[in-house]
Order: sequence, then structure tokens, then C-alpha cells
Amino acid sequence: MVVLCYVFAMQIQKAKLIERKNLTENIFELKFSSEKTLNFTPGQFINIKIEDAKNFPCFRAYSISSMIDEKTFELCIKIIPNGRGSNWLKNIELNSEINFLGPYGKLIFKNNNSSHIFIATSVGVAPFKSIIEHELNNNSKNNIELIMGVRFEKDIFYMNEFNSLADSNSNFKFTLTISRPEKLWKGAKGRVNKHIKINKNTQYYVCGSKAVVNDVVRWIKEKGIPEEQINFENFG
Repeated sequence: MVVLCYVFAMQIQKAKLIERKNLTENIFELKFSSEKTLNFTPGQFINIKIEDAKNFPCFRAYSISSMIDEKTFELCIKIIPNGRGSNWLKNIELNSEINFLGPYGKLIFKNNNSSHIFIATSVGVAPFKSIIEHELNNNSKNNIELIMGVRFEKDIFYMNEFNSLADSNSNFKFTLTISRPEKLWKGAKGRVNKHIKINKNTQYYVCGSKAVVNDVVRWIKEKGIPEEQINFENFG
């Protein structure tokens, strides 16, 4: 998740890049080893200092996509054309150190309903991956559903991971929908709104681009769901 530059008067932490994985042609995953214990709640993000030799300091925010671990964490990042953060992180070498602040964020699991629906587009799924894996790994009895939208088939990532979770957890449902599918695509089609079920006893979580999040949140509200049951965060 990318937001505007900020400078924080807080304690800088350090982490070392230990693994890199390309997920699509413009989305990659980084795994870091933290110098100190990283205490975070699934769904939160960190602010990374972008050290690209520009004339002014800059921080970029990225959601943690992995489960809770004392020493390691993962980030799922989309390359933004001319984006300072994503392009700098794309090119840092293994064993390089980053400086960061956090964690921050309130897009966390609210265990006050029996049903939870997560709606994400592209890398907006990162905080939800952390939340869902954590809940299922801890034998959550809640009904959990993830609706993930991408534009083209070449943009698909994490499909195998979420399908595997759905196969092994009867209380988890995963829907991957493509808004511009090829003719041979046999899965769900259309925008994420098309696949959202409205239930008054449900917590809704939405993350993705600002335009998509605003559209989905407005649509859910129009269906009569109160604001306290809608949790969202946008980027870009």
C-alpha cells in the first residue's frame, strides 16, 4: 500500500532483506529479517524510509502480508511507474538493510460478528492475507470470505495459497474475479461488487485503490450496512 511521504519523529527500526520473489510482471514479494522483535497486529503496515539519494526524505507505507513472527515479515509490492518507493525496493540487493517506522494501522480483525467478508483489488489483498492466515492458523470458528479482484489473468497472484486455505478450512471461501477476462477464463468475472453478499451480521473489510474502495464502501452502505461494520483502507 503506497501513501504520501511523511517524516516521523519516532524510533527508526532496521530490517535485512533475506528473500525476493516475483509474483507477476509488476508485483513482487520481499521477506525481511527484523533487527528487533516486530510486534504487529495482522492488517497493519510499516513506513519504509526510501533512500534513493533524492533531495528530500521520503517514507512509503506497505502492509505486512505475512502472519505474526518475532523476527521476519513479508511485504507485497506493486511497481508504480515513477514511484519512488516501489522502484527503490525493486532494486535493493539481498542482505541490504532498510530503515522503517511502525507498525501502524487500524485495518484489523474485529471479532464481534460471526461472518467476515474481505474485499480487495490487486495488492490491497496484502493486509487481508496476514489477517486470514492468522485467523485460520489459530482455528477461528468465524465464517471468512475473501473476494479478490484483478484486471487481467496475467495479474493473478496468491491464487494457489488462498485455494489451499479454502480446501483445508471449511469456514473459508475464496473468490477470484477478473474484470477483463480472456474468453477461455472459467472462473468468476466482473468487478468485486458483483460478488459481495450482504448480510446484516457481517463485518466488511475493503482495501485497494482509492476509487475502488470508495465505490465498494458506498455500495455496501447503500445496502443498509452501518459504518461500524465497514472497515477500509485505500492507496494511491
